[in-house]
Amino acid sequence: MREKSHACTLYISNELKAYPTSTFVFAHPSQYANALPYLRQYALVNTLLQSIIPKNNSTATNTQETSTTPSTPLTDRTQIKKRTNKPPVEDKISSLLKSRSLDPDNNNRTLPISIRLDPLSSPTKACKIELNIPLHHSYFPGSILANLNAKPFLVISFDILLNGIVDVQGIEGVETGKDEMEVMRKKLAKVVRMSEDLGVVVEWVLREVGL
Repeated sequence: MREKSHACTLYISNELKAYPTSTFVFAHPSQYANALPYLRQYALVNTLLQSIIPKNNSTATNTQETSTTPSTPLTDRTQIKKRTNKPPVEDKISSLLKSRSLDPDNNNRTLPISIRLDPLSSPTKACKIELNIPLHHSYFPGSILANLNAKPFLVISFDILLNGIVDVQGIEGVETGKDEMEVMRKKLAKVVRMSEDLGVVVEWVLREVGL
């Protein structure tokens, strides 16, 4: 049984400029209702991204790097806090040593996941998220990959729409029937919405396709 260990790398398609906001000023109650769909969308996207960042008491390098709540208002670049899912040096060394002692299929090796975030290009104001998982015998048994006629990568793409609605665009990389894929897409939308965790999403899809 492969350990549920992921190493996530986040790529953002467009340059983003953001400023922390704690309050909204409304001139009329209807303006509050109009803002809710955007807030629900942001809440889901933010929670999904938070799910790939280690907690302060686990693999975070230090509390200074993982803090996202500045004690003073953000006025210049020196106050920006860095967050990272990069493990400490000792964890890296331990991982390298462990990988050499695994079986030939390396089923327990940390699975690298590339995440692409595109929050701006969609005309429907959707935030696009794409997950790329390498389908290689270093991470999965070669015999299973051959049976699935697997491509080099498993690509999971979905949009987060206004009001936090999840629209799964596709699951590519392994052969499956058209009807089975449609059922999987509908189920995946529920998994994303209910779990709010990209790691859970990846493991669910891997299990569904037989990996």
